[in-house]
Amino acid sequence: MSDIFNLEVSDNDARYHIERTHGCIIIRGSIPIVDLVALTNAAPDGAVMSTDLCRMANATMVYGLPADLQKLRETLAPAALKAARTMVKDSGLALDEACIEWLALGERGLSADTIFSRVTGLELMASRNREDSVPSDPSDLRRCMLLLESCQTVASGFTQTLKSHPQWQALVARWSELVAVFEQESPEWRDPNAKWSAPRTHALIKAITKRK
Repeated sequence: MSDIFNLEVSDNDARYHIERTHGCIIIRGSIPIVDLVALTNAAPDGAVMSTDLCRMANATMVYGLPADLQKLRETLAPAALKAARTMVKDSGLALDEACIEWLALGERGLSADTIFSRVTGLELMASRNREDSVPSDPSDLRRCMLLLESCQTVASGFTQTLKSHPQWQALVARWSELVAVFEQESPEWRDPNAKWSAPRTHALIKAITKRK
């Protein structure tokens, strides 16, 4: 069941829509900062925001309890898969089903999108003109690892393609080391709801990319 209602803020003509589905809150539109704070404070204990569900729902913000977010993901999956297949078809590229599923349902971020775009040739909005979008922390790295584990097509072309980009050369050269450290430090990294900490991985990323 979904409850949909609209809110309009007259002082700045901002309008947004709030939908409650499977216990999750889906917000579409421009949210004034005052309302954003109020909405965030009203979230139940344990609620988290999901950028992937924002993409799948074409929303500004989506949050809810992990179990409820999973139910929402299952509801949105068919439409997201259909949209991904249409995008790939319109591109003229021949991508396998694993790539399409990652586009639609995967845990995506700027670094992972960059890898996908460089290897497959499918330009994603997030990665456009951002060849420097290397992982900046373990969460970024994790999303890249999930991509490479999910899509063999991307994994097989990762090293050869990305090593030609200056910003990625150092990371690609030490990728196996980086992955090994992260897996040792956070063996539960595949679980999207796991609470993990990877300070050694973070320090290694900063050392390799020479970021402060």
